[in-house]
Formats: sequence, C-alpha cells, structure tokens
Amino acid sequence: MKVLVVYDSVYGNTEKIALSIEKELKSSCNIRSRRAMDVDLSELEKLDLLIIGSPTQWNKPIKSIRYFLDRIPKEKIAGLSIMIFDTRLPSNFVGILGHASEKMARAIEKKGARVLSTNGFLVSAGGMAIESTEINRAVEWIKTIEVS
Repeated sequence: MKVLVVYDSVYGNTEKIALSIEKELKSSCNIRSRRAMDVDLSELEKLDLLIIGSPTQWNKPIKSIRYFLDRIPKEKIAGLSIMIFDTRLPSNFVGILGHASEKMARAIEKKGARVLSTNGFLVSAGGMAIESTEINRAVEWIKTIEVS
C-alpha cells in the first residue's frame, strides 16, 4: 500500500502524531510524511491512502493546510481514500464551533475523495504539549485502515 501523510504543525504536536503514524505503518506500507508546503502534487499520483493532519486554530485548519487542500485538482484525488486528523484543545467552546478535521473532510469530499475516517487528538491547555496517551490513540486509530 502506498501512503502519504501530509501535515503541518505549529507547536510540534501534529507533527508528533504524523510521525507516529508513519512509524506505525512503515513496516507494512510504502509511506512517507511531508509538511504541506513541501508536497509536490505529483506525489498524490498512484496513492492508496492520503492522511492529512492539522492543528485546529480558530476552529479551522491552519493556513498551510488550507492552501494545500485548495491547490489539489479534483482529478488528482477523485476516488482516493483519505484519513484526516487534527490536534485540538479540550474545550466545550471549541466543540460548539467545530474542529479542523470536519472542515478538511468537507473540503476534500467536494473534490470527490472518499473520507474513511476523521479523528481529533487533544493537546494541553495552551496547545504546547500532547499527552503520550493521545499519540497511542493515534497509533490505534491508524490500525483501523481498510482501503478498498
């Protein structure tokens, strides 16, 4: 299986999740991770799975991820299987307004991709650290991959 993990990170939390996913899948997949601004769109060709991760800031993905999503042509990802995650603060207020993963999923589905799963991983207040339990949760989540 050919997999690409595209992410960006502000405090390093989203990057920790992305790299943990890459490490988990490395023995069973042809996988690589890239920051969103470093992705050449040709890397999306012949993928079996695209995993996208972003911090939630102001209830949406950060600018580099939004730019990445905007510049993907429909024909590059129509029918592609996608998993999406975000890192987020544990807050009821944020929950009311939404998270980055929901907005990324809507944007990618409009282009014809198939979102298999979304998930959010909690960071500490202030967003400066992610608990090891959340990294473990991400690893367990990625094990649920079923690409057809």
